Amino acid sequence: MSDRPTTGTPPEPEEEDNLFDFAWGKIIGGVAFLGVAWWLHGAFTELETGTTNSFRTNWLVVLSYRSLGHAATIGILALAGVLVLVFGVRQLLRERS
Repeated sequence: MSDRPTTGTPPEPEEEDNLFDFAWGKIIGGVAFLGVAWWLHGAFTELETGTTNSFRTNWLVVLSYRSLGHAATIGILALAGVLVLVFGVRQLLRERS
């Protein structure tokens, strides 16, 4: 046998697993979204009541807050968190049965 590589097509690379491919990854991601929504709710409330003058956050959050307002921005994040959490729980229950 020869140590030289064979000619032909190279083997297909294996796909790397993404954290959101696993049920627990989805559940943790959903809880993280809900946590960010909770934190932003408090930060927006402090901003609107005058307790604080400003805070640093992502530009997408600022754009959403300025165009949609407090409730819609928090609602979008909370909805995303609940949906990801539900999909994770569904996947976990399907894997266990």
